[in-house]
Amino acid sequence: MAKERLRTRDVSTMLALSAEAHAEGYRERIANLRTVEVKLKVTGSNSYIGIELEESSDHGIVVKSLPVSGLGFRSAQIQAGWILDAARTETKGTVTAVDKEAELIISTIDITSTCFDEFKWMTPSQTLVLTFRLPAPDIPLHGIARKGLHKGVQFKFHEEQLAWLRAEVFADGKEKMRDKQAYETMRAHFDTRVRTDVLGPMWAPREQLGKWLADQRKIAKAARKAKKASHGIEGEGGEQLTKRSRNSGAGKGGKAAKGRDLGGKGKGKRGADGSDMGANGGTGKRQRKAQYKESYKGKGGMAEDDDDESDNEAEEEEAGDY
Repeated sequence: MAKERLRTRDVSTMLALSAEAHAEGYRERIANLRTVEVKLKVTGSNSYIGIELEESSDHGIVVKSLPVSGLGFRSAQIQAGWILDAARTETKGTVTAVDKEAELIISTIDITSTCFDEFKWMTPSQTLVLTFRLPAPDIPLHGIARKGLHKGVQFKFHEEQLAWLRAEVFADGKEKMRDKQAYETMRAHFDTRVRTDVLGPMWAPREQLGKWLADQRKIAKAARKAKKASHGIEGEGGEQLTKRSRNSGAGKGGKAAKGRDLGGKGKGKRGADGSDMGANGGTGKRQRKAQYKESYKGKGGMAEDDDDESDNEAEEEEAGDY
């Protein structure tokens, strides 16, 4: 006897028994995950059960439909397609003594497709207990658990929210308050009101208000640019001129004239060469070159040998002047 008590008090034995008990509870819970027990009672004057059944070759007796006037539909605990495993009625009997409770009489109902056609109505003292088994879900499609298939929730403003924001936060292209102040003001304004489309609070989150304000600033900026472009001065080619181009001259022609001294009155050697070109054109330097060659030939020099060198020097001098 002492050895038996010592064996049961052993730590390893106690841990093993505890783990087995947890495993058994887990297996039972998994087995009952798809099992639902529903209790129906008479509410007011309505005692109609209202559950239509049919026989299925795969699952047995399943729920076909739920009439709106029945207790099954109004309980909001039963759905079409559920499998009916068991049904029973619990009826309170008469009280035999003052200190005792009424005896509970349990009657089992045979599960057939017409069981609730025969038993349609309940008495106020009865309770109908139904045990349903949910059908196994379909095998998910391949790749259903990938992250790319789960789209994020997209926030959409309510019409009343937009009307308030356009009147109090951003109106006439001008920002009246920042996102933090707009969030606090909007939350105080709508208080506990609930949206009718998504059943959420009427005030919008602060990050959504910040995004909305940023979009409104971009729209206002684009409108100002378009307005400035419509009031601009057109150039010779019909293009719109900016403020800088209007101040610097009349388009590309004015800029070209401003960058070049046509009269040859510039500074230094460049200005002097420009004046010579303005007076005689491009022929003055060619005439001087021809005269130099003729005078050199008259002196008996080596005109043929030095012709190429003189041409190169003339080209270098001409490039330097310009």
